Amino acid sequence: MAKTKNQAKKGKSICIICQKEKKGYPVRDDLFITTVRSLKQKLGIATNNVLVVCNDCSTEHKKRRSAFEKKILQYAAIGAVLGLIFLVISRSLQGLVMAILLVLFMAALALVQYHPASEIKEEKKSE
Repeated sequence: MAKTKNQAKKGKSICIICQKEKKGYPVRDDLFITTVRSLKQKLGIATNNVLVVCNDCSTEHKKRRSAFEKKILQYAAIGAVLGLIFLVISRSLQGLVMAILLVLFMAALALVQYHPASEIKEEKKSE
């Protein structure tokens, strides 16, 4: 388990599943995590912990991440179908804008079950 550049300069390594201080595979800093961290820093409540997935929780992490990815696809597909129906019914520029907004809104609903990606797959391949 290689340390990333983020682990070298930040606080404790906390598992995102069991919430305990453990060593593990690093969680990728994506747009959602970066946004939350910047908001916490601006509010002065940042703990600067390094998010990881410990070996004990890796199977649970894979299940949660897989479920999140499926939800994104489901909501985006439902939004696209509803958007197309809305566009066909309205047949205007406003309908196009509303259809795009509907697709984006439906895809954003998947963030309710957000679960970040980690470096587990890449780490196991390199061993």
